[in-house]
Amino acid sequence: MEKNEAKNDLRFEACKFSSLYRLNSNIANVVGISNSTFLFDFLIWDGKIVNHLALNGSVFNNLFSIKTVYSDGSFSSLDNEFKKDTEVIYSDIQSKRVGGFKNIYIAENIFKSGILFQGHQDDTPINLISIESSNGLNGVIKFENFVADSILIKGINSNCVLSFNSFKTRNLEIIDYFNNSSTQFLNFEGNPITTSKLIISNSNLGKALFSNFDFKSFNEIIFDNATITEIITTNVVWFLPQQLHIKASTRLTESKAKRSLFKQLKLSQEKQSDTIQSLIFKSYEYEAYREEIKNKESSFGDRIILIVNSISKHGTYWQGPVLLILLFAFILNGIIFIIGNQFTTFETTKSGVIHLLDAFFVSNWSAFFQILNPVFSTEKIYPGNFLGIWSVQALIALPSKKTCFIRDVFDCFFHFLNFNSFKLEQSCEFKKL
Repeated sequence: MEKNEAKNDLRFEACKFSSLYRLNSNIANVVGISNSTFLFDFLIWDGKIVNHLALNGSVFNNLFSIKTVYSDGSFSSLDNEFKKDTEVIYSDIQSKRVGGFKNIYIAENIFKSGILFQGHQDDTPINLISIESSNGLNGVIKFENFVADSILIKGINSNCVLSFNSFKTRNLEIIDYFNNSSTQFLNFEGNPITTSKLIISNSNLGKALFSNFDFKSFNEIIFDNATITEIITTNVVWFLPQQLHIKASTRLTESKAKRSLFKQLKLSQEKQSDTIQSLIFKSYEYEAYREEIKNKESSFGDRIILIVNSISKHGTYWQGPVLLILLFAFILNGIIFIIGNQFTTFETTKSGVIHLLDAFFVSNWSAFFQILNPVFSTEKIYPGNFLGIWSVQALIALPSKKTCFIRDVFDCFFHFLNFNSFKLEQSCEFKKL
């Protein structure tokens, strides 16, 4: 059929076609195909379907192709079997035609050679892509080059490879979804033009693949009872903690849920040997735990541990411990200088203050760098200047060693924090190279 207009509906029910069937440049209100068999190619090219194309309980033995069919309605496929190549193309380069359905619904189909939905990001924004997975949904389903308002994925995926490639969307909703097969999100981002949301609720993503996925491009990230410890990520832009929204009745419950989520993400990155990102999620986990203990009774020890670890931002900021090492060495040097040089009193006149500052910052400046040495000796810094019980050794040194005990304790601690953080920083630089 070519260049015909069906003012009402075009329906095929319990039909058998033993030759090629082609609709070319036709206009119809509704095209419905149910319980029918097509032994040869089924083609719908160009034209217009005003409301929807519905496929139900039919078998397509050869090529199934829909190209540049304009429709403000929907494409729905339920309980069909496609034995050969299957495609729904929104843009034809040769004819320079663009057209497609605004809504796509897929459930319980067998795609033996897979199905390809090929869009065109510039000209064909669509409203909704809805995938309902079940044991009856088999084969490979690919979506490429779409701008979509919403994507909804739900059900139990046991036998289907579901792939989204080169997508921009306002809402990505994964609800009541259990991924026991393969789900892929490639070159995926939130639509920057509008407020976008990523929602994962009551779902187990299994080994879902996120490659070149921009989580940060979504304005809101909403997790509710989601399991994501097994996900695989490559070249991902992660969201920030302030983008995360948790459905919870109390602040305590919210903090616990955030800590659990960051822990899952930390574990998923550890499994992929991504130490850098796992430490970042570890720091987020600690921050969530700190918020948690603010909202419940907790031990003093827990608070001290979190405060101490926050110095290095839980292993992600090596500059913090370094600054504290320098500050502590500066203060300790001042104490040793005053005691070692017997500056128990000094003139408060201008000349006295200048003399003290000159002695400390000019004559004594080299001592500051000596104190940075973990095994520095006060006798070597200020030889012969210590008096009995007022000596630095008597006050803050071990009798058997010529080192400052208090300084060593703090210095070792700060060096430990700095070592872990500095390893992370160097790993980041190596990764950039």
